[in-house]
Amino acid sequence: MRRVAVAIVTVLLFAAAILLEWLGPQMHSQASICARVGFVMAALWLALPSDGGKVNWWLVGLVAAVMLGFARLPRSMKLLAIGSLPLLLALLWPRKRRKEQR
Repeated sequence: MRRVAVAIVTVLLFAAAILLEWLGPQMHSQASICARVGFVMAALWLALPSDGGKVNWWLVGLVAAVMLGFARLPRSMKLLAIGSLPLLLALLWPRKRRKEQR
């Protein structure tokens, strides 16, 4: 239940950030606050176990640090990083090993 609540709060924060950004440039600082807190909540959601076990707090910190670091990159670097994700996923995705039949 906690994971669902965190997901709902995350979606609401991102929706508020989009709405505040749409309202005009004077609301930019409030929109960025909502977006940053939304990123942290998304990191918490990723770290929360689905079966009610312990929270991986190191994973929360790592994901939050990566997201905030990514936000500080220039636009060209962000586009390059996003464009290379399919290649990185294809290389790093775990594969099932086939057993050789004799």
